[in-house]
Amino acid sequence: MHPGQTLAADKLDIALTKPFILKAGAQGAINPILLFVLIAVVAGTITRLTSGPMITPFMLAYMVAFVNYLERSHRRNFEKLIPVMNLADPIREQLLASLSYFPKWRLRLAYLFSVPMMFFVNWSHPEVQAFLGGSIPGLGFFWGLFLAIATWVVMLQVSYILISNTMTFVDIAKSHLIVDIFDIRSMLPFTMVGVSNILVFAGGYTLFPIAFIDSGTLIQPALMSLLFTLPTGLTLFFLPILAVRSRIFREKLREIDAVTLAIHGDRSGLKHTSIADEADTITRSNMIIYRDLVERTSEWPITNSSVKRLGIYVIVPLLA
Repeated sequence: MHPGQTLAADKLDIALTKPFILKAGAQGAINPILLFVLIAVVAGTITRLTSGPMITPFMLAYMVAFVNYLERSHRRNFEKLIPVMNLADPIREQLLASLSYFPKWRLRLAYLFSVPMMFFVNWSHPEVQAFLGGSIPGLGFFWGLFLAIATWVVMLQVSYILISNTMTFVDIAKSHLIVDIFDIRSMLPFTMVGVSNILVFAGGYTLFPIAFIDSGTLIQPALMSLLFTLPTGLTLFFLPILAVRSRIFREKLREIDAVTLAIHGDRSGLKHTSIADEADTITRSNMIIYRDLVERTSEWPITNSSVKRLGIYVIVPLLA
C-alpha cells in the first residue's frame, strides 16, 4: 500500500486490518513450518477421506505458511535497512506497520475474484463440466469446491500482500534511501526481498508432482496458473533490485560529473561527493584515479552470497 495510507500499528485506521492468514501465524509458538503441517494434515485428511485431489490442501497450506514467512522476512529486511533510511521515526513506524496491515476492501476483493478465477483455471476438469451439465455431485466435490475457493482467496490475498510490500520497498529505494556507492552490502536487503518474493512461485511448483500423481487432469490447471504467476514472480523479483540499481546509478553519475568538473577546474561540486574532505587539496591525478574507481563500482545490489542464496531458494526447489 502507499505510505500515505499507513499508520503505526498502535494507531491503525479502522479501514486497515491484519489479514486472517497472518493472524493465524501470529498465534503463540506457531511458526510457518508448523502452520504448514497443521493445515496440510487437517485439510489433507478430509480431502483423502472424500477421495479428493491432494494438490489443493497442500497448495493452501504452502501459501498460508509462506505468506507468514514472507511477512517476517520483509520486516527483518526493513529493520536491516533502518541505518540507511532517511526517515523520521513516526514515518518509519508507519512503513513498518504497512508490511502487516492492509485496507480491508482490497483484501475482500479476493473473495469476489476467487470464484471466477477458480472456474477459469479448472473449467476443463471433468467434475466441473459434469456439475455444470446438471449432474448431482457427491460430498467430495463440494468439499473440493470449498477448498479450491478458499485456496484462491488465499492466493489472491498473498499476491496483493506481495505486491503491496514490494512497492513499499521500491518507494523506500526511490525516495528514502541514503546511497553509499562504496557500500553495496548495506543495500542487500532489497535483493533479499526480491529473492524471498520469487520463492513463493518456485517453491509452489514443487507441488506439480502431487498434481500429476493425483490426476493427469490437474496438470493443465496447474500449467494455466503459470500465465499469472510466472510474470508476476519475475516482476516482483526484479522491482526492488532495479529500484536500488537506479538510485546507485544516479549517484554514480552525480559523483562522476562532479569529479569531471573538478578535473577541469571547477571544484565546487566536490563538496557533495565522497571526497568532500579533500575537495581543496586532492590532486588532479588522484581525482582521475578516483573517477575511474567510481566508474568501475557495480551498480547492482548483489554479492556472491546473495547469488548463492538465489540458487538455494529458487533453483533447488525447481529441481526437487
